[in-house]
Amino acid sequence: GGRAIFTEPLAHIPFLRLFRLLTPGRRTPTEQPMTVGQIQRLIGCFARGGFRGFHFLSILPPGLLLATGSRALFQRTMGMTQMIDRWLLAAAPPLRRFCWMTLIDVTK
Repeated sequence: GGRAIFTEPLAHIPFLRLFRLLTPGRRTPTEQPMTVGQIQRLIGCFARGGFRGFHFLSILPPGLLLATGSRALFQRTMGMTQMIDRWLLAAAPPLRRFCWMTLIDVTK
């Protein structure tokens, strides 16, 4: 009956690939984002499970912060992109698999 909830970056997002190329020191050499297939196989090992993506457009503000160093620009764009993400992902749930991060929820 145990439950695990965790977040992981998704592997197939072009912006994430670029970010990882530009910031190689921000992770261990063997760390890799998960693919949707890996997540589905993981979920299959449990009695119940699912995953949900978030940060569709809001992947952009951290890149702006890295490129410009402007916290004000980051905060303005993050608020705006999160608002658009909420609306867009509610209107088109299949887009969730193209998000930056995924929340994985499994129960034994």
